[in-house]
Amino acid sequence: MFNLIPILLLMLSPFTPAPEVKGEVIGTATNEYATFGLTDKGEIFWSRDEKKWEVIDFNEMYRGYYPPVHFVGIAAGAGSVAVVGTYEESGAPAMFVSQRGSVWSERTLTYSQGEELFELGEAPLAIRADLERDEYVLTCTDDVLFFVPSCSHCNRIEYHGTD
Repeated sequence: MFNLIPILLLMLSPFTPAPEVKGEVIGTATNEYATFGLTDKGEIFWSRDEKKWEVIDFNEMYRGYYPPVHFVGIAAGAGSVAVVGTYEESGAPAMFVSQRGSVWSERTLTYSQGEELFELGEAPLAIRADLERDEYVLTCTDDVLFFVPSCSHCNRIEYHGTD
């Protein structure tokens, strides 16, 4: 479960006008550029001053480019922000990254073991930024951790289930 305090502070602070979104806020993240948020309706919002908010509906904005996504988490690292979830139709894991929040790129969720290349099959449940290692960490179903560093060919997977 994630910490609700940043979300409540964002929504209830008398000094911070709330962004105008249709969905319920499911996550927030902050980096040196801005404060970002994500709703259960696929809206991504951000502000540099927490007074004027920009909001996009990801699935509407990228209709025809990417299949619709059901998002579950957001995290901000040094110089980027990432959102994760699953594609609505296939249930396959999905991750998108942006530098400023306005333009998003799909991040491949592949990893190699030996000479073989695999795709992540487990669904993301949450995401966090590991600033020390300059990577995102996805907590996934089946007790899987998936590590996404800045190097797109260096993803790795760890299984933490019990046999």
